Amino acid sequence: MVVCEGRQADPSIIAATRFGLAKAMIAVGEDRDAALEHAREAAATYDELGGRYALERDRITGWLTTQPGM
Repeated sequence: MVVCEGRQADPSIIAATRFGLAKAMIAVGEDRDAALEHAREAAATYDELGGRYALERDRITGWLTTQPGM
């Protein structure tokens, strides 16, 4: 993530990467809190981008609601 964030990367690509990382972390039992934070940050980025990214934001928000304790 540091490599992407340190450059002029497209925010939608960073958001997609964060969400993919979150799902992978949950799948392998890595740091759950960090994974959920990645997903929340991805959703927030899509929310800031607005318009055509609303569907992606909603997909992440829906995924978050399926996580235990959310």
